[in-house]
Amino acid sequence: MNLIFVSFIFIIGFFCVLFISTYSKLRFILFCILLFLSLARLPLGSTGAYSLSIRLPIFVLLFMGSYKILPTTINVMWKRGLLFWSTLWFVRILISWFYSDDTPLFIYQSVGNYIFFILTVSIFYRINSKQVIILLILVAISQLPGVFMGVDTLRPYFLRLGFDWGGVYHQRSAQAGVYLLPLLLLWFDQKSAKKRFLQLIIVSIIITLFVIVIATGARTPTLVFGLVLIIWLRKNIRYIFALSVITILGLYIANSIVSEEIKDRYIRAHSAITSGHLEEAANVEFRYEHLMVGIEAFFEAPIFGHGHDSWMGIIGEKKGIIGYNIAPHNEAVRLIVEYGFLGLVIFSMFIYTCCRTIPKRGDGPIIQSSRYALAIIVGSMVSLNFFHNALFTRHFFFLLGATAGLLINHENTSRNISLRNNLAT
Repeated sequence: MNLIFVSFIFIIGFFCVLFISTYSKLRFILFCILLFLSLARLPLGSTGAYSLSIRLPIFVLLFMGSYKILPTTINVMWKRGLLFWSTLWFVRILISWFYSDDTPLFIYQSVGNYIFFILTVSIFYRINSKQVIILLILVAISQLPGVFMGVDTLRPYFLRLGFDWGGVYHQRSAQAGVYLLPLLLLWFDQKSAKKRFLQLIIVSIIITLFVIVIATGARTPTLVFGLVLIIWLRKNIRYIFALSVITILGLYIANSIVSEEIKDRYIRAHSAITSGHLEEAANVEFRYEHLMVGIEAFFEAPIFGHGHDSWMGIIGEKKGIIGYNIAPHNEAVRLIVEYGFLGLVIFSMFIYTCCRTIPKRGDGPIIQSSRYALAIIVGSMVSLNFFHNALFTRHFFFLLGATAGLLINHENTSRNISLRNNLAT
Protein backbone atom coordinates (compact mmCIF):
# COMPACT_ATOMS: atom_id res chain seq x y z
CA MET A 1 0.00 0.00 0.00
CA ASN A 2 2.81 2.37 0.92
CA LEU A 3 4.65 1.55 -2.31
CA ILE A 4 1.53 2.27 -4.36
CA PHE A 5 1.00 5.57 -2.54
CA VAL A 6 4.63 6.63 -3.01
CA SER A 7 4.51 5.66 -6.70
CA PHE A 8 1.32 7.67 -7.14
CA ILE A 9 2.88 10.75 -5.49
CA PHE A 10 6.01 10.35 -7.64
CA ILE A 11 3.97 10.19 -10.87
CA ILE A 12 1.87 13.21 -9.88
CA GLY A 13 5.03 15.11 -8.98
CA PHE A 14 6.66 14.17 -12.28
CA PHE A 15 3.77 15.56 -14.33
CA CYS A 16 3.63 18.68 -12.11
CA VAL A 17 7.31 19.32 -12.80
CA LEU A 18 6.78 18.94 -16.55
CA PHE A 19 3.82 21.33 -16.41
CA ILE A 20 5.69 23.91 -14.31
CA SER A 21 8.74 23.76 -16.59
CA THR A 22 6.54 24.79 -19.54
CA TYR A 23 4.91 27.88 -18.03
CA SER A 24 7.07 30.73 -16.74
CA LYS A 25 4.07 32.46 -15.16
CA LEU A 26 3.40 29.39 -13.03
CA ARG A 27 7.01 29.37 -11.86
CA PHE A 28 6.65 33.03 -10.97
CA ILE A 29 3.50 32.34 -8.92
CA LEU A 30 5.20 29.49 -7.05
CA PHE A 31 8.17 31.74 -6.33
CA CYS A 32 5.85 34.46 -5.00
CA ILE A 33 4.19 31.98 -2.63
CA LEU A 34 7.52 30.58 -1.45
CA LEU A 35 8.98 34.05 -0.96
CA PHE A 36 6.01 35.33 1.01
CA LEU A 37 5.97 32.29 3.30
CA SER A 38 9.70 32.74 3.91
CA LEU A 39 9.79 36.48 4.54
CA ALA A 40 6.48 37.06 6.33
CA ARG A 41 7.16 34.51 9.11
CA LEU A 42 3.64 33.26 8.68
CA PRO A 43 2.51 30.29 10.76
CA LEU A 44 2.99 28.21 7.60
CA GLY A 45 6.32 29.82 6.79
CA SER A 46 8.27 29.49 10.03
CA THR A 47 10.83 26.80 10.84
CA GLY A 48 8.60 24.29 12.64
CA ALA A 49 8.21 20.75 11.34
CA TYR A 50 4.64 21.29 10.11
CA SER A 51 5.33 24.61 8.41
CA LEU A 52 8.45 23.22 6.78
CA SER A 53 6.28 20.52 5.20
CA ILE A 54 4.23 23.30 3.56
CA ARG A 55 7.23 25.16 2.11
CA LEU A 56 9.30 22.17 1.10
CA PRO A 57 7.03 20.80 -1.69
CA ILE A 58 6.77 24.28 -3.23
CA PHE A 59 10.55 24.66 -3.06
CA VAL A 60 11.17 21.24 -4.65
CA LEU A 61 8.56 21.75 -7.38
CA LEU A 62 9.97 25.16 -8.27
CA PHE A 63 13.54 23.87 -8.33
CA MET A 64 12.73 20.77 -10.40
CA GLY A 65 10.38 22.75 -12.66
CA SER A 66 13.22 25.18 -13.47
CA TYR A 67 15.46 22.51 -14.98
CA LYS A 68 15.17 24.02 -18.48
CA ILE A 69 16.23 27.54 -17.48
CA LEU A 70 18.77 26.89 -14.71
CA PRO A 71 21.67 25.90 -17.06
CA THR A 72 21.38 29.27 -18.85
CA THR A 73 21.16 31.10 -15.53
CA ILE A 74 24.21 29.28 -14.15
CA ASN A 75 26.19 30.02 -17.32
CA VAL A 76 25.37 33.75 -17.13
CA MET A 77 26.16 33.81 -13.40
CA TRP A 78 29.54 32.20 -14.08
CA LYS A 79 30.47 34.78 -16.72
CA ARG A 80 29.79 37.64 -14.27
CA GLY A 81 31.55 36.08 -11.30
CA LEU A 82 28.31 35.55 -9.38
CA LEU A 83 28.48 31.77 -9.42
CA PHE A 84 32.13 31.63 -8.39
CA TRP A 85 31.85 33.82 -5.27
CA SER A 86 28.44 32.57 -4.15
CA THR A 87 29.51 28.92 -4.50
CA LEU A 88 32.82 29.63 -2.78
CA TRP A 89 30.99 31.20 0.17
CA PHE A 90 28.60 28.28 0.65
CA VAL A 91 31.41 25.75 0.22
CA ARG A 92 33.42 27.66 2.83
CA ILE A 93 30.66 27.52 5.45
CA LEU A 94 29.97 23.86 4.70
CA ILE A 95 33.65 23.00 5.19
CA SER A 96 33.66 24.91 8.48
CA TRP A 97 30.77 22.73 9.66
CA PHE A 98 32.98 19.64 9.61
CA TYR A 99 35.13 21.00 12.44
CA SER A 100 32.15 22.28 14.45
CA ASP A 101 29.64 20.67 16.79
CA ASP A 102 26.51 21.89 14.97
CA THR A 103 23.73 19.54 13.87
CA PRO A 104 23.21 18.29 10.28
CA LEU A 105 20.22 20.66 10.06
CA PHE A 106 22.75 23.41 9.29
CA ILE A 107 23.78 21.53 6.12
CA TYR A 108 20.19 21.36 4.87
CA GLN A 109 19.61 25.05 5.64
CA SER A 110 22.82 26.11 3.87
CA VAL A 111 22.13 24.03 0.76
CA GLY A 112 18.55 25.34 0.77
CA ASN A 113 19.75 28.95 1.00
CA TYR A 114 22.20 28.38 -1.87
CA ILE A 115 19.53 26.88 -4.16
CA PHE A 116 17.09 29.62 -3.14
CA PHE A 117 19.72 32.25 -4.08
CA ILE A 118 20.17 30.71 -7.55
CA LEU A 119 16.41 30.38 -8.06
CA THR A 120 15.99 34.05 -7.12
CA VAL A 121 18.65 35.09 -9.65
CA SER A 122 16.92 32.95 -12.28
CA ILE A 123 13.49 34.51 -11.62
CA PHE A 124 14.74 38.11 -11.58
CA TYR A 125 16.95 37.50 -14.63
CA ARG A 126 13.79 36.89 -16.69
CA ILE A 127 11.35 39.15 -14.89
CA ASN A 128 9.44 42.02 -16.51
CA SER A 129 8.54 45.40 -15.06
CA LYS A 130 5.03 44.42 -13.92
CA GLN A 131 6.34 41.32 -12.18
CA VAL A 132 9.01 43.39 -10.43
CA ILE A 133 6.31 45.66 -9.05
CA ILE A 134 4.28 42.64 -7.87
CA LEU A 135 7.25 41.15 -6.06
CA LEU A 136 8.22 44.46 -4.43
CA ILE A 137 4.65 44.88 -3.16
CA LEU A 138 4.78 41.31 -1.87
CA VAL A 139 8.06 41.96 -0.04
CA ALA A 140 6.60 45.14 1.46
CA ILE A 141 3.46 43.33 2.66
CA SER A 142 5.59 40.54 4.14
CA GLN A 143 7.24 43.06 6.49
CA LEU A 144 3.97 44.58 7.76
CA PRO A 145 3.32 41.96 10.48
CA GLY A 146 6.75 42.71 11.92
CA VAL A 147 6.09 46.45 11.88
CA PHE A 148 2.67 46.03 13.51
CA MET A 149 4.17 43.84 16.21
CA GLY A 150 6.14 46.89 17.29
CA VAL A 151 2.84 48.40 18.47
CA ASP A 152 2.11 47.01 21.93
CA THR A 153 -1.66 47.00 21.47
CA LEU A 154 -1.45 45.06 18.19
CA ARG A 155 1.23 42.51 19.13
CA PRO A 156 -1.06 40.07 21.04
CA TYR A 157 -3.34 39.68 18.01
CA PHE A 158 -0.44 38.69 15.73
CA LEU A 159 0.92 36.31 18.36
CA ARG A 160 -2.46 34.58 18.56
CA LEU A 161 -2.39 34.16 14.78
CA GLY A 162 0.94 32.37 15.15
CA PHE A 163 3.32 34.90 13.60
CA ASP A 164 6.88 34.06 14.61
CA TRP A 165 9.06 37.15 14.93
CA GLY A 166 11.32 35.88 17.71
CA GLY A 167 11.49 36.87 21.36
CA VAL A 168 13.09 40.28 20.81
CA TYR A 169 10.04 41.97 19.27
CA HIS A 170 11.33 45.52 19.42
CA GLN A 171 14.41 44.63 17.36
CA ARG A 172 12.51 42.56 14.79
CA SER A 173 9.85 45.23 14.40
CA ALA A 174 12.34 48.05 13.95
CA GLN A 175 14.33 46.02 11.41
CA ALA A 176 11.16 45.29 9.43
CA GLY A 177 10.52 49.05 9.36
CA VAL A 178 14.02 49.69 8.01
CA TYR A 179 13.55 47.07 5.26
CA LEU A 180 10.18 48.55 4.30
CA LEU A 181 11.42 52.15 4.05
CA PRO A 182 13.35 51.91 0.70
CA LEU A 183 10.30 50.35 -0.95
CA LEU A 184 8.16 53.30 0.16
CA LEU A 185 10.82 55.73 -1.04
CA LEU A 186 10.96 53.94 -4.39
CA TRP A 187 7.20 54.47 -4.68
CA PHE A 188 7.72 58.13 -3.77
CA ASP A 189 10.29 58.45 -6.57
CA GLN A 190 8.36 56.76 -9.37
CA LYS A 191 6.29 58.63 -11.98
CA SER A 192 3.13 56.91 -10.77
CA ALA A 193 3.44 58.84 -7.49
CA LYS A 194 4.07 62.34 -8.85
CA LYS A 195 0.68 63.66 -7.78
CA ARG A 196 1.00 65.82 -4.69
CA PHE A 197 -1.86 64.07 -2.88
CA LEU A 198 -0.31 60.64 -3.37
CA GLN A 199 3.11 61.88 -2.26
CA LEU A 200 1.50 63.33 0.85
CA ILE A 201 0.05 59.89 1.64
CA ILE A 202 3.47 58.24 1.16
CA VAL A 203 5.19 60.79 3.40
CA SER A 204 2.50 60.24 6.05
CA ILE A 205 3.12 56.47 5.93
CA ILE A 206 6.87 57.01 6.26
CA ILE A 207 6.35 59.32 9.26
CA THR A 208 4.14 56.67 10.92
CA LEU A 209 6.79 54.05 10.21
CA PHE A 210 9.49 56.31 11.65
CA VAL A 211 7.47 56.81 14.84
CA ILE A 212 6.97 53.03 15.25
CA VAL A 213 10.71 52.38 14.78
CA ILE A 214 11.63 55.06 17.34
CA ALA A 215 8.97 53.83 19.78
CA THR A 216 10.42 50.30 19.77
CA GLY A 217 13.53 51.65 21.52
CA ALA A 218 15.78 49.82 19.05
CA ARG A 219 18.62 52.33 18.71
CA THR A 220 20.62 50.92 15.79
CA PRO A 221 17.58 50.49 13.48
CA THR A 222 16.47 54.03 14.36
CA LEU A 223 19.88 55.35 13.33
CA VAL A 224 19.92 53.29 10.11
CA PHE A 225 16.36 54.45 9.30
CA GLY A 226 17.57 58.06 9.49
CA LEU A 227 20.64 57.31 7.36
CA VAL A 228 18.51 55.68 4.65
CA LEU A 229 16.28 58.77 4.57
CA ILE A 230 19.31 61.03 4.18
CA ILE A 231 20.94 58.89 1.48
CA TRP A 232 17.73 58.65 -0.57
CA LEU A 233 16.34 62.17 -0.10
CA ARG A 234 19.56 64.15 -0.42
CA LYS A 235 19.20 64.84 -4.15
CA ASN A 236 17.31 68.11 -4.48
CA ILE A 237 15.50 70.85 -2.56
CA ARG A 238 12.06 69.20 -2.81
CA TYR A 239 13.44 66.00 -1.30
CA ILE A 240 15.31 67.90 1.41
CA PHE A 241 12.01 69.52 2.38
CA ALA A 242 10.36 66.08 2.58
CA LEU A 243 13.26 64.83 4.70
CA SER A 244 12.89 67.76 7.08
CA VAL A 245 9.15 67.21 7.45
CA ILE A 246 9.58 63.48 8.10
CA THR A 247 12.35 64.03 10.64
CA ILE A 248 10.72 66.88 12.59
CA LEU A 249 7.24 65.35 12.71
CA GLY A 250 8.56 61.86 13.42
CA LEU A 251 10.70 63.01 16.36
CA TYR A 252 7.95 65.27 17.70
CA ILE A 253 5.24 62.59 17.61
CA ALA A 254 7.58 59.92 18.99
CA ASN A 255 8.62 62.17 21.85
CA SER A 256 4.95 62.66 22.72
CA ILE A 257 3.93 59.00 22.79
CA VAL A 258 6.94 56.87 23.81
CA SER A 259 7.41 55.87 27.42
CA GLU A 260 10.06 57.31 29.71
CA GLU A 261 11.76 53.91 29.72
CA ILE A 262 12.24 54.03 25.95
CA LYS A 263 13.53 57.61 26.10
CA ASP A 264 15.98 56.54 28.78
CA ARG A 265 17.38 53.81 26.49
CA TYR A 266 18.35 56.42 23.91
CA ILE A 267 19.70 58.86 26.52
CA ARG A 268 21.82 56.23 28.29
CA ALA A 269 23.29 54.92 25.02
CA HIS A 270 24.16 58.44 23.86
CA SER A 271 25.70 59.31 27.23
CA ALA A 272 27.71 56.07 27.38
CA ILE A 273 29.21 56.59 23.93
CA THR A 274 29.96 60.32 24.22
CA SER A 275 31.41 60.10 27.74
CA GLY A 276 33.30 56.85 27.26
CA HIS A 277 31.64 55.35 30.37
CA LEU A 278 30.14 52.29 28.68
CA GLU A 279 28.89 50.87 31.98
CA GLU A 280 26.15 53.52 31.89
CA ALA A 281 24.39 51.44 29.24
CA ALA A 282 24.80 47.70 29.74
CA ASN A 283 23.87 46.82 26.15
CA VAL A 284 26.64 49.10 24.87
CA GLU A 285 29.17 47.75 27.35
CA PHE A 286 28.72 44.05 26.57
CA ARG A 287 28.83 44.76 22.82
CA TYR A 288 32.23 46.40 23.35
CA GLU A 289 33.38 43.44 25.45
CA HIS A 290 32.25 41.03 22.73
CA LEU A 291 34.17 43.05 20.15
CA MET A 292 37.39 42.76 22.21
CA VAL A 293 36.86 39.02 22.77
CA GLY A 294 36.18 38.58 19.06
CA ILE A 295 39.36 40.40 18.01
CA GLU A 296 41.39 38.29 20.44
CA ALA A 297 39.81 35.08 19.14
CA PHE A 298 40.36 36.18 15.53
CA PHE A 299 44.14 36.45 16.03
CA GLU A 300 44.17 32.91 17.43
CA ALA A 301 42.96 31.57 14.05
CA PRO A 302 43.15 34.54 11.63
CA ILE A 303 43.03 32.76 8.27
CA PHE A 304 40.42 30.00 8.53
CA GLY A 305 38.67 30.89 11.80
CA HIS A 306 37.49 28.58 14.57
CA GLY A 307 34.66 26.93 12.60
CA HIS A 308 30.93 27.35 12.32
CA ASP A 309 29.04 28.01 15.56
CA SER A 310 32.27 28.30 17.57
CA TRP A 311 31.42 31.76 18.94
CA MET A 312 29.24 30.53 21.79
CA GLY A 313 31.96 28.21 23.05
CA ILE A 314 34.57 30.96 22.86
CA ILE A 315 32.51 33.61 24.67
CA GLY A 316 31.37 31.06 27.26
CA GLU A 317 34.95 29.95 27.94
CA LYS A 318 36.48 33.42 28.08
CA LYS A 319 33.69 35.32 29.84
CA GLY A 320 31.43 32.67 31.35
CA ILE A 321 28.42 34.35 29.67
CA ILE A 322 25.16 32.49 29.17
CA GLY A 323 21.68 33.48 27.93
CA TYR A 324 20.77 36.43 25.67
CA ASN A 325 24.15 38.16 25.97
CA ILE A 326 26.04 35.15 24.64
CA ALA A 327 25.14 36.16 21.05
CA PRO A 328 27.85 38.31 19.41
CA HIS A 329 25.45 41.16 18.53
CA ASN A 330 27.89 41.85 15.70
CA GLU A 331 27.84 39.65 12.60
CA ALA A 332 31.17 41.06 11.41
CA VAL A 333 32.80 39.78 14.62
CA ARG A 334 31.14 36.39 14.27
CA LEU A 335 32.21 36.24 10.61
CA ILE A 336 35.92 36.76 11.30
CA VAL A 337 35.90 34.54 14.41
CA GLU A 338 34.14 31.57 12.83
CA TYR A 339 35.31 31.86 9.19
CA GLY A 340 38.50 33.91 9.49
CA PHE A 341 39.93 36.50 7.11
CA LEU A 342 39.36 34.14 4.19
CA GLY A 343 35.65 33.98 5.00
CA LEU A 344 35.46 37.77 5.30
CA VAL A 345 37.04 38.25 1.85
CA ILE A 346 34.81 35.64 0.19
CA PHE A 347 31.61 37.00 1.75
CA SER A 348 32.54 40.60 0.88
CA MET A 349 33.20 39.64 -2.74
CA PHE A 350 29.91 37.72 -2.82
CA ILE A 351 28.05 40.88 -1.81
CA TYR A 352 30.08 43.08 -4.18
CA THR A 353 29.44 40.92 -7.27
CA CYS A 354 25.70 41.05 -6.55
CA CYS A 355 25.52 44.80 -5.87
CA ARG A 356 28.06 46.33 -8.26
CA THR A 357 27.12 49.10 -10.72
CA ILE A 358 24.13 50.21 -8.67
CA PRO A 359 22.07 53.11 -10.18
CA LYS A 360 22.38 56.42 -8.35
CA ARG A 361 18.67 57.21 -8.24
CA GLY A 362 15.30 55.58 -7.77
CA ASP A 363 13.29 57.54 -10.34
CA GLY A 364 14.34 55.73 -13.53
CA PRO A 365 12.93 52.62 -15.21
CA ILE A 366 11.53 50.25 -12.61
CA ILE A 367 14.10 47.46 -13.12
CA GLN A 368 17.04 49.80 -12.55
CA SER A 369 15.31 51.68 -9.75
CA SER A 370 14.41 48.42 -8.02
CA ARG A 371 18.09 47.47 -7.95
CA TYR A 372 18.76 50.78 -6.20
CA ALA A 373 16.06 50.07 -3.58
CA LEU A 374 17.17 46.47 -3.04
CA ALA A 375 20.82 47.52 -2.73
CA ILE A 376 19.81 50.09 -0.11
CA ILE A 377 18.09 47.30 1.83
CA VAL A 378 21.21 45.13 1.52
CA GLY A 379 23.30 48.02 2.87
CA SER A 380 20.78 48.51 5.68
CA MET A 381 20.97 44.85 6.67
CA VAL A 382 24.76 44.90 6.70
CA SER A 383 24.78 48.11 8.78
CA LEU A 384 22.20 46.78 11.26
CA ASN A 385 24.16 43.60 11.79
CA PHE A 386 27.23 45.36 13.07
CA PHE A 387 25.09 45.45 16.25
CA HIS A 388 22.71 42.51 15.74
CA ASN A 389 22.64 38.83 14.68
CA ALA A 390 20.34 38.41 11.69
CA LEU A 391 22.47 38.62 8.55
CA PHE A 392 22.94 35.04 7.33
CA THR A 393 19.25 34.46 6.63
CA ARG A 394 17.14 33.48 3.63
CA HIS A 395 15.90 37.09 3.58
CA PHE A 396 19.44 38.35 2.94
CA PHE A 397 20.20 35.78 0.25
CA PHE A 398 16.93 36.65 -1.47
CA LEU A 399 17.97 40.32 -1.58
CA LEU A 400 21.39 39.42 -3.01
CA GLY A 401 19.82 37.12 -5.59
CA ALA A 402 17.23 39.71 -6.60
CA THR A 403 19.86 42.46 -6.93
CA ALA A 404 22.14 40.20 -8.99
CA GLY A 405 19.26 38.96 -11.18
CA LEU A 406 18.13 42.51 -11.98
CA LEU A 407 21.72 43.41 -12.93
CA ILE A 408 21.77 40.61 -15.53
CA ASN A 409 18.23 41.52 -16.60
CA HIS A 410 19.19 45.18 -17.17
CA GLU A 411 22.38 44.26 -19.05
CA ASN A 412 20.47 41.93 -21.37
CA THR A 413 17.72 44.49 -21.95
CA SER A 414 20.28 47.19 -22.77
CA ARG A 415 22.14 44.82 -25.10
CA ASN A 416 18.92 43.87 -26.94
CA ILE A 417 17.91 47.53 -27.37
CA SER A 418 21.38 48.34 -28.71
CA LEU A 419 21.20 45.39 -31.11
CA ARG A 420 17.76 46.47 -32.39
CA ASN A 421 19.02 50.02 -32.95
CA ASN A 422 22.04 48.75 -34.88
CA LEU A 423 19.85 46.54 -37.05
CA ALA A 424 17.50 49.45 -37.71
CA THR A 425 20.37 51.60 -38.99
